[in-house]
Formats: sequence, structure tokens, C-alpha cells
Amino acid sequence: MPRRIALIITALVAAFLLPPAAEASPWIGVWIEYRPSETCVATPDGSPGALITHDPCVDIGNQIWNFEDVAKFTVRIRSSMGTGMCLAATSPTAGTQVLQAPCGGGSSDVWTLTGSGNTFRISNTNGGGCLARTGGSAVVLGSCMPAFAEWQLLF
Repeated sequence: MPRRIALIITALVAAFLLPPAAEASPWIGVWIEYRPSETCVATPDGSPGALITHDPCVDIGNQIWNFEDVAKFTVRIRSSMGTGMCLAATSPTAGTQVLQAPCGGGSSDVWTLTGSGNTFRISNTNGGGCLARTGGSAVVLGSCMPAFAEWQLLF
């Protein structure tokens, strides 16, 4: 009888106090900053196909992103502007400009995080290129070399 009570208590604790195993907490309200230039990933507006840029970091909605877990270290990066748009790479070709597209469109809007602390390389699962900055303001799918593709996630 005591073993049965212990099993019931364990089941109740697991059901009501622990989060479901398949569910992870999303990261909400995150700036994606390229540290050397102190610029953040930004979207000019909420329209599908809008090209993603990196602009001087300021506290405004078009630079704030929500990370939604797809799998371990794999996320969708959703605009915080309430548009239903995610960062996407429409081609695995290096130099392809990253844009925003409706979330859930396949591997083009799924990203893998590699790094530690708050510094990561963010690679697209649609070919493996990384979120990278150019000499201009464009954010592209490019080299995963740290000099081009290390981003800090600021909360």
C-alpha cells in the first residue's frame, strides 16, 4: 500500500508541477546584436518578404524577436511585432538576403543555435549557412566564421 501511495504522489507531482517534456520555454523579447558594430537584426515593417537589416540597436519593436523552440537548439525566430512573420532564408546559397516570411513554412525559417552564454552562430537548417552581416546593412545567409556570424542575444 505505501508503494502505491508513493507512485500516486509522484504521478501528481509530475502532472501538475513539472512542465511537459516536449515543451520548452520560448525566449521572448530578444535583441540579436552583432557586437563589433553594436547593430541589431531589424525588420523595416511587418510585410511578407521585407528584407532583414542590421541597424544601430535601439529599444523599438522592429528589433525585438521571440525565439520559439522547434527542437533542442533549433528555433524559429519570430518578429515581436505580432505579424506572424519569422526570419527566413529562401535559398541555401551564400549571399542570399534574409527576409521575413510567414512562420511555419518549412526549413527556411528554422535556425540552429551553436555557442554558449549569450553568444551564438545562428545557422539555417535549409543548407547550413549562418545569419551573417555584410559591409552594408543587409543580413544575409553567409559564412559561419566567427568574424561574420557571431551574434549576442540580449534579453
